[in-house]
Amino acid sequence: MGMMETYFITEKDFPQFLSNMVEKETVYGPVAKKTKFAFSRLKQPEYLRLDYDVTMLPPKKMFFPPVQKLIDFDGSKYHGCIDPERMVLFGVHFYDIKALDMTDFLFADNKKDMNYLANREAATIVGSSVQNISERAFWGSIGRDIKPKGHDAFLTKTGNRNGESGYILEVRTEKGEALLKYGNFVPGSESDIAEAERINEGLLDKCPEKLKYGSNEIAENVRASFSNEALWSELATDCFSCGTCNTVCPTCYCFDVHDLWNLDQHTGSRTRYWDACLTTEFARVSLGAGDTENFRDSRGERFRHRIMRKGAYLNEKLGGPACVGCGRCSAACTADIADPVRVIDKIMETYSELKPVEPLKEKYENIFLPREAKIIRTVQATATEKHFTLQLADGSRMDFEPGQFLEVSLFGYGEIPIGYASSPTRKNTFDIVVRTVGRVSTAINKLNKGDSLFIRGPLGNGFHLDNFQGHNVLIIAGGIGICPTRSLIQYIIDQRGEFKDFTLFYGMRDPSQRMFKEDIEKWKSMADVNYFETVDVGDESWEGNVGVITTLFEKTTIPPDTRVVICGPPVMFKFVIRELGKINIPHEHIYVDLERRMKCGVGKCGHCQINDKYVCLDGPVFSYTNIEGLEEAL
Repeated sequence: MGMMETYFITEKDFPQFLSNMVEKETVYGPVAKKTKFAFSRLKQPEYLRLDYDVTMLPPKKMFFPPVQKLIDFDGSKYHGCIDPERMVLFGVHFYDIKALDMTDFLFADNKKDMNYLANREAATIVGSSVQNISERAFWGSIGRDIKPKGHDAFLTKTGNRNGESGYILEVRTEKGEALLKYGNFVPGSESDIAEAERINEGLLDKCPEKLKYGSNEIAENVRASFSNEALWSELATDCFSCGTCNTVCPTCYCFDVHDLWNLDQHTGSRTRYWDACLTTEFARVSLGAGDTENFRDSRGERFRHRIMRKGAYLNEKLGGPACVGCGRCSAACTADIADPVRVIDKIMETYSELKPVEPLKEKYENIFLPREAKIIRTVQATATEKHFTLQLADGSRMDFEPGQFLEVSLFGYGEIPIGYASSPTRKNTFDIVVRTVGRVSTAINKLNKGDSLFIRGPLGNGFHLDNFQGHNVLIIAGGIGICPTRSLIQYIIDQRGEFKDFTLFYGMRDPSQRMFKEDIEKWKSMADVNYFETVDVGDESWEGNVGVITTLFEKTTIPPDTRVVICGPPVMFKFVIRELGKINIPHEHIYVDLERRMKCGVGKCGHCQINDKYVCLDGPVFSYTNIEGLEEAL
């Protein structure tokens, strides 16, 4: 339909409309659950409660369910699970439609996640006017200039149309128009349009809670408050880190992915679950040897991240805050500290001076489906690291850029991000190195030549080679950081004429952690490679340098116009960057390879978000100037 059409149905005829629709369509709508409301399957039209105030969970659950299978597997055979259900989602309030507009955009951004989008495409959404307002709602004062647009029709209850009560139906799409056949609708008029607008606009000033500031002003001050640790600690004092506020939020879309075996221990599924950035484990990563690092270890840091995501990080992308004012988080919080209005008021007070057809599932690509890769060689690099050479099972070539990464998986155990450890110039194979840390890596490192792994990639932003070609290059690799940088090292050696002087610093904890021993001997013997290595702690066999990696700067001279790559444990970065400053390396010539918990690899799950950047999309390779001063980056 080219233009919106308006219709009217009387209150007397409305039950028959519902009855006809429920008989012919799969319909979900708000129903009572004791004193609360939830979107549920409507089997009897009289159960529909359009007088609800707010549902316990938002309607996103219909398209992005709390538990959603991505892949079914049977041994090494697997297939995607995109199988959308045609449905009518009836009675959605406008603020929840706005939230769906946001998740529609976020799941379509970059790589389209058809596990969500196929469900949305199969649904007909009918909005409805708010008849009762929840006690914690503030939807009338947030993102007010952003109008809902993802619905197919909108129903407004009116009590006075020529003396007759009923509903004004504004139809926006052909899917919405298709529902007219179920009811005794009559064409509407300009006065009906005006009446619907009057009713819905009039509700905006009736919310019990109100934000007193504009979205841009809030975003500016929320960002300004980032480093105020005392403020965030105070705001999060009573937080249980339970994640309930995330769970009930209509715009939260973070998830985790796990593999689950069936009882036969041969078949199973790769399944995603709603996740919550307020929980303690959300930003925790394994470092090996039983060590972990949590990039948001305190309650204050986690609480801050939630408010930053809602009030600042996504504003530019979404055109406004990632909050629609439904009030669910406020009502659900046991400690009663999650209310965005109270939090924002506190921030603003503190910073007031700042400103029936072919099955639908066959139409869609599943971005979580991996490709099979055969193991053609393994080397036990250290006691905990295993080096794999892989080849795609279908014989095709893997095209990638040094610095990019893969999601590597084994069905039944899960999926982990691993950087390429070889150059794209090396035949039709590619290398990875896996450190034995947890369940997935332990299972992978038991595999041998001839076994299969499953991979998604290439993913992420690598080393853009034109930034290095024609220049001196220094690579500084600490610990397992030698693995992803080996891809660039090999490329430089294979295309040696494209680069000027090449220097490599490699530091490790002790000699037992030394990897790529054959490569190292070759690098040492090459006249056009300046190779230096060190260990933090030596042993009786070690004859080389002992000391942290920055001691290698004393061994050679690095010209100021050198392009520098840093990859290693997080603690290493600031000391290396300090040394580079001493020899006048400009920040724009420094590139860093960051580690975060890149769970989905496609910028959807939220685990690797730093401020407004996603490590799996914008990185893992960053120009230092792009993250310098960015909170939580280094």
